Amino acid sequence: MLMPIVAGILFADSGHQLNINLYRIFFPICMVLGVGGVLFTYFGVHERVIVSNNFVHRVKFWQGAKELSQNKYFWIITVFNVFANLRAVANITNWICQFSFESATAKTIANLFCTTLLMNAFIVGMVFSPALIKRWGKRRVMLMSAIGYAAMLLLQLLVYKNPYLVLFASFCQNLFGGFSFVSSMMVSDVLDYQQWKTGKRLEGFWQNYAGFITTLIGVFTGMLTPLFLSFGGIGFGDDLNTALRDTTLRDNAYFYQTLLGLIGCVICALPLFFYDLTEDKHANYVRALKLRAAAENFRDGTLTDKDYVNVREVLDYANEKNDAFVLEEIARHDCLQEINARADAVLEKVKAQERKADLEAFAHDLELEFKRADARVEKLRKKAQKKGETFDEMAARQKAVSKMQYLRYFNQAPLSAYQTFDAAMEDLEAVYDAVEAR
Repeated sequence: MLMPIVAGILFADSGHQLNINLYRIFFPICMVLGVGGVLFTYFGVHERVIVSNNFVHRVKFWQGAKELSQNKYFWIITVFNVFANLRAVANITNWICQFSFESATAKTIANLFCTTLLMNAFIVGMVFSPALIKRWGKRRVMLMSAIGYAAMLLLQLLVYKNPYLVLFASFCQNLFGGFSFVSSMMVSDVLDYQQWKTGKRLEGFWQNYAGFITTLIGVFTGMLTPLFLSFGGIGFGDDLNTALRDTTLRDNAYFYQTLLGLIGCVICALPLFFYDLTEDKHANYVRALKLRAAAENFRDGTLTDKDYVNVREVLDYANEKNDAFVLEEIARHDCLQEINARADAVLEKVKAQERKADLEAFAHDLELEFKRADARVEKLRKKAQKKGETFDEMAARQKAVSKMQYLRYFNQAPLSAYQTFDAAMEDLEAVYDAVEAR
């Protein structure tokens, strides 16, 4: 969002986003933020891989590559990612901002508003994807994204001579493109399926093998851009900064670049029609992995509280839904009924631990709420003193407390009973239970 703004302010007369100094400013910043993101992910994210306590990752690279080569979901996602990169060549917004607007003012406005707005269009897909996945599933969300993207590229192909309509089409492309990150979530689902099928975890192999294939294919797809530009009269060695100042060559470049992106978009959408790993199937694969991990831990004498919880949850689900897939998996492990028989005491302990953790988190949030209420009361006190008015602290505190997220629904006692954090802490469990019930 900031790059086009800085480019428009500092480098309006020297190339806008083509000025190398722009990247000398932003790349170090992005590096620091990127490292911070990696550290947050490493230390702050819960590992959801389901394996037994004594599980050891021992898979040779070529063995992992061979097994992934036999997984159709691997090829579906890899082909999508490869040609999603190809469809991205149709994003000609930098060319539009640089060469389709004549004056420095028009270029600055284009960079300040158009490009900034275009890039933030991705956020829509990132924000709404979880809700849409719950409603439609990952496959349908990805199909919607790919088909919508293709439709907007087709629009761009029809209006390529109008820079304003191209920017509008690009904005819509980014709206649909923001959902594409769902493909990385699909990778996690497929890896669970791969583990269920083969007993092996292949995260590292997926990245390395997919990267190898993407690089190999990229050698050929990378040749397509200069090839298609040559169809429009721009030679392989021609300077684009010079060629795109010619109106005819510029229009040709816009057309053939968009056509190439549309071809890539159609190709990357086709494999998604064959992706049939639904959320229900994946959930059952995870249930099977939980049972297998518990059975292995039982044999090794390393059962954990989590194993007892998992076995009880899966058995209850299988009995309630009469799910043939899960019932078949249960029948393979003789020890599950014995684990289930011992689960009651463990479940009570786990429930107590979870309640204690919930109460601690609730107390922390409640303390923050009271601090905000105290700050609000103090602000009103100073305001009243400044005006020389009488200050009713009790009324101000009641009003501030009544707006608190947790206490505004608590109607079992008057709010005046909880005017301070210490008062609420004395009755913490009652407050927590009332909020949970609400």
